Amino acid sequence: MNVLDNGLQSKWDKIVWDKGHPFQSYSMLKLFEDSWKGDFIPYHIYYEDSGNNSIIPLYFYKSCPRLDYYKNKSGGFKHKIFMSHALVGWYGAPLYSDLSVLKESLSQAYKLTRAEDSALLFAGIDVRNLDLVNFLKNEKFTLCEFHSITTRDLQNINGDPTKYLTKKRRGRVRSYINKAKSTGVTLDSYKIKYRNNIAELVHNILIEDGVDPDVLPKEFIFSLLDSWPKGLDILVALSPAGEPIGVHINFFWNCKYYIWLAGHNRSLLKEYQQSHFLYEESIKRALMLNCNEIQAGRDPYEPKIQHGFERVPLLAAIKAEDPIIHNQAVKWLKGLELRHKELYK
Repeated sequence: MNVLDNGLQSKWDKIVWDKGHPFQSYSMLKLFEDSWKGDFIPYHIYYEDSGNNSIIPLYFYKSCPRLDYYKNKSGGFKHKIFMSHALVGWYGAPLYSDLSVLKESLSQAYKLTRAEDSALLFAGIDVRNLDLVNFLKNEKFTLCEFHSITTRDLQNINGDPTKYLTKKRRGRVRSYINKAKSTGVTLDSYKIKYRNNIAELVHNILIEDGVDPDVLPKEFIFSLLDSWPKGLDILVALSPAGEPIGVHINFFWNCKYYIWLAGHNRSLLKEYQQSHFLYEESIKRALMLNCNEIQAGRDPYEPKIQHGFERVPLLAAIKAEDPIIHNQAVKWLKGLELRHKELYK
């Protein structure tokens, strides 16, 4: 049963605002459930006791293009999965005000996995969350490095995104930004007239990279733009002719800023440098909102490093009550860890 159908939305969103990430909010979970392709059932868990509470955004996946992509990698995993992750962000960790209430929430999740002979997977645990990492180890989860995020500390920058970069890196970034501005690239916020352009910019990246378009359905992007969930913040790079040539779909959440999805007309990147332009503008936007950290998604590729982002490992934790299923799940997850390290070494 989905507890969010029982009038708990405000309590849910409060703990997500205090402890979590925009991808775990009620509006984002609802958007996912209404617009994502696949066969899955929400079983979100909320537990409260003596003023402490814990939530687990949880889905029972029968099929889903994005999850199936991972299930077919590294030897594959054929069993069913309960997953605390909506697959639209990069976080899938439970949230809690106290570990004792988290333990109670997990006991409910264990009952679900036992009933379906399935594995329980938390994908996207920030390695810096040592309390949760150690707690899950004590609960007999196997943890592996599943992916990574790129982060940048924004404290004491005082408005200049390049202030603490090395001299060489600062000069390179400034040359990119100066080129973008000198060629006439300008910044705008989201307008309804950009709706189709933005969806195309993001979706075309998948097609150009040979990724199944259903991994991020275009219908989902349209639904995101139309529903405008809490915290959404979109920056658009315009060509001198006023056409969208790049976009950052971002979120502002509590004291952090998230660069989530990006799309660019790649044929114009050398001419306009709109990718670098949008990284700087996103950092400036985060500073304006008094954020103390900005995160820029998972892949630690060179432009992010040039703008001062650093790689932070994300862990996945998996556990199954059945020892055969558990051993197969661990083998699969360790294979994904090896694959990730090979891709981004």
